[in-house]
Amino acid sequence: MVKKYFFRFGLLLTLGITTLTFTFCSKEDETPLGEISNEESGVVINGVHWATRNVNGDGSFVDSAEKPGLLFKRDKVNIPDGWRLPDTLEIQKLLDTEKVTNEWTSVKGVSGRKFIDKATGNTIFLPAAGYKGTKGSLYGAGKFGHYWIGVAGSDENNTFYFDEAKTRFAHFEYRDIENKDANGNVTSKTLGLCHSVRCVAK
Repeated sequence: MVKKYFFRFGLLLTLGITTLTFTFCSKEDETPLGEISNEESGVVINGVHWATRNVNGDGSFVDSAEKPGLLFKRDKVNIPDGWRLPDTLEIQKLLDTEKVTNEWTSVKGVSGRKFIDKATGNTIFLPAAGYKGTKGSLYGAGKFGHYWIGVAGSDENNTFYFDEAKTRFAHFEYRDIENKDANGNVTSKTLGLCHSVRCVAK
């Protein structure tokens, strides 16, 4: 009787009446399931594939979840290939308390909100990085987070806000506004606000 034994190495040997079959794993087989780009595989929370880290100014991900990354103006967001801003419905799924729990916590001394998928245990941590105001100053770091949502250029529910007590949608102006005199001359400029970016997979 001929017996076959299967292993993950990729070689066929025949020894008498016994056949040993090995299957080698390729480098692609070792790539984490769901990896898209920039060494960020992400996790699925309530059906939405989230990145686990914020975005840097050069269009890359920061190297750990607690780091805030760059605070972007909405029309200057630089997103890694294979990713995009979450839309309103995806934020609503993140806030669906029947399927996702969330809590105010800290990671390596950085405050923020942790979201946990009840079914899988998958988690993401959003650092409370604050925002940059109209003078370019940083406000609220460690106290609250503002994250851009939706398509750049849209004015509806364009940020996701959270602090220690609550989460909600909010609207903030993202454009630089030129202040002009009666003759139409620019006298000053009000800077658009800058917020954090956490992506979802395309």
